[in-house]
Amino acid sequence: MWRMFLAVLTVIAVSVASPLADVCGPAEPIKVSDVCGQTLFLVGWKFGVPEGQPYVFAEVFSRQRVQLWRGERRIAETTSDDNGTFVFPPMAKGSYRLTVPYSEGLGINWPVVVTKNRAGRCEKPLFLYLGPEGWPCRAHASSVKPLELSADTLHGKP
Repeated sequence: MWRMFLAVLTVIAVSVASPLADVCGPAEPIKVSDVCGQTLFLVGWKFGVPEGQPYVFAEVFSRQRVQLWRGERRIAETTSDDNGTFVFPPMAKGSYRLTVPYSEGLGINWPVVVTKNRAGRCEKPLFLYLGPEGWPCRAHASSVKPLELSADTLHGKP
């Protein structure tokens, strides 16, 4: 009887915790014509938002090192400004890996595909959501802008 009770209790606990679990699979590449965007710190999100709609609450996370890799070779590096904005020079078409090696938490390591040969304008910015330690899947990249964005308080900016 106790075994049955514990089994039912375990099933209920797993069912309730599953939607809140930090489970992630392989990162889906984001297609862009150029590589630009904003470094942010993820502070929360809404559940049940239709795909492609804003769902994340974030804070600007300024002065982060942003790198672009092709295979094992670093192609370019820049630092986001006080608004978290970064822009890379025009890149050739192809597959790249975008990284933000954030040392106090979880950084970004995300595949991007540049679809136009050496485009020059930031038409589709990327939002790079850095995460707190222990939540590996919450650090991610997206082309969907945040639902709400607050100023950088982590670096003393009001």
